[in-house]
Amino acid sequence: MFNAAGLLTSETQLHADLTKDVFLSNLTGRSYVAEHNSYDGNGELEFANQTNLDGSHIQTAYQIGQTLVSTAGEADTFKSYAADTFVFISGFGRDTVTKFHAGSGNGHDTLWLDSAQVSNFVEIQSHMTAIGSDTLVSLSPADSILLKNVQIASLKLENFHFIDHGLFHV
Repeated sequence: MFNAAGLLTSETQLHADLTKDVFLSNLTGRSYVAEHNSYDGNGELEFANQTNLDGSHIQTAYQIGQTLVSTAGEADTFKSYAADTFVFISGFGRDTVTKFHAGSGNGHDTLWLDSAQVSNFVEIQSHMTAIGSDTLVSLSPADSILLKNVQIASLKLENFHFIDHGLFHV
């Protein structure tokens, strides 16, 4: 779909498995300029990814088991549903995750981290700092993850996955 100026504003991609992706672009009058919504085969929203005016993203999972990927160099915000995976490749910026499900129980969330920055659970623990009721995971001067309302003690090995940078395919 195009607006009066001839700019693409909406595109829908239908997939063979009945899932679909809806891309909205060149949006005006909102706090964001683009949006990507992904729907399952039943038409239920799986996740939304809004691109803000400053280039940062707000990604929200609406179903269990979504994979949300940080964008390079931006301050992205993520909201978990449950059993979600958050992917951070070196150079991702300063991101925030809300509603993160810490621990090893059913429905726990997982952070996939570039092993070039940190390669195991013992090492990642040395990068954690408590800030009030939050945990800040600082991987470099430019890359950090703020886990809102998550205590350091609640984070377990199961909340982290370390992967070689060259193997990231999401």
